[in-house]
Amino acid sequence: MSKTSRITFDIVVSGCVTDCWHCYVYGGPAPLMTMNDYENVIAFVDKFCRIANEQNVEVYPYLDLEPMLHPEIEKIVSLARTINGFSMPVCIPTTGIPISTRNDWEQVLTAYHEAGVEQFEFTLHGPEAIHDKAVSWKGAFRCLNEAVQRAKCSSFEISLNLMVSKPMLQQFRETMYVVEKNEYNHKRAVIPAYAPNEKLRRFEQYRPELADVIPYKDFFQEFCDNKIHDGEYWHNVQESTEEKAYQELLAHESKYESYHLIIDSLPTWYFLAVGPGLDIWYGNGFHRTQKLGQIGKTTPTEVLEKVLRRYPNYSFGGYFPIDHVPSPIEVGKIVADPTGKRIYHEIDEIHVKWLDKYLMESSE
Repeated sequence: MSKTSRITFDIVVSGCVTDCWHCYVYGGPAPLMTMNDYENVIAFVDKFCRIANEQNVEVYPYLDLEPMLHPEIEKIVSLARTINGFSMPVCIPTTGIPISTRNDWEQVLTAYHEAGVEQFEFTLHGPEAIHDKAVSWKGAFRCLNEAVQRAKCSSFEISLNLMVSKPMLQQFRETMYVVEKNEYNHKRAVIPAYAPNEKLRRFEQYRPELADVIPYKDFFQEFCDNKIHDGEYWHNVQESTEEKAYQELLAHESKYESYHLIIDSLPTWYFLAVGPGLDIWYGNGFHRTQKLGQIGKTTPTEVLEKVLRRYPNYSFGGYFPIDHVPSPIEVGKIVADPTGKRIYHEIDEIHVKWLDKYLMESSE
C-alpha cells in the first residue's frame, strides 16, 4: 500500500428515528442489537483492530447512527471503550431526539461525559415545518431545541451543523432566529453531499444553486467557526458548481483519464459496518454496498483481506464497476450540464453524480 490505509468500523446498535432527506444513510427505525451480539461484536472488532495495526492499518471503531436510542447505551459505551484503539469522539452528532425523549437522559449524558465527550452537534434544516419535513419525523424540531437546552444544562458545548438547502434559504430569517435563540457555541454551514441512491437523487430538487447562495456568501463565510475549511469553502463557493467542474474537466483532461486517478487523489479511507444480524458490510451505517462476512463465520483476518482488496472511498469503488466504464472525461462529455449551477460539497461528488447518471441512462 503506497499510502497509510485507514478504516472506519461502524458499530450500529440501533437505527435512527429520522430519515433525513440530505443523508446518504437510510435511517428510520431498525432492530436493536442484543447485548449478547454486541459482546461478540466487541470481541471481533478488538481482534480486528489488533491484526490491522500489525499491518500498519489504522482502524477507528465508532458507534454510528443514534446509539443513544439503545436502552442499554451506558453499558454499550463502557464496553466499547475496551476495544483496542477505541476512543469516544470529543464531539458526537445527534438529532437530539434520544436526549429529549429518554426518561434517564441525565444518566446517559453523565455516561457520555465520563467517556470523554465534550460536545454534541445538532443538524438544523430550518424552522419547524422545514426541519420536520427534512428529517421525516414530526416533532423533531421541538426535540432538537429541548435537547440543546438539556445538553447545555449538563455542561456540554453545543455545535450547529446548518444544512443549506433551497427551502432553508427561502426562510433564512426564520432560521437565523432559531440559531440565535439556541446560542450555539460552534457553528458551520454545509452543503449536503451527493451519493448514488434514490434518496439523494430526490434531494437534488432541494439542492441550492449559486443564485440562491450568493446573497448569503459573505455571511456564511463569517458564520463558520472554521475559517480555514468551512469559511474558505463559502469564500470560493462559486467553484463548487457543476459548471466549474465541467470547465476543470476540459482544462485538465489528463487528470480524468480513469476513475483510478480520482480515487488515488483522495485520502485512503475504507468503511466497514456491522449491525443487528452481525453481517459485516463494506459501507457506512445503513449505507452498505458489499457484504464481506458475518461475525461467527468469518475471521477478522479474512475481513481485513477482503476490504483491502477493494477500492477505498467507496463513493466510486463501492458503487460502480469502475474497471468497466468509460473514463471520467468521456462520461462528463456525455452527461454533464456545462452550465449547471447546483452547488456540491466536493468536486468528486459531481463526478459521482455524472457516473451515476451515465449508468442509469445506459441501462434504459
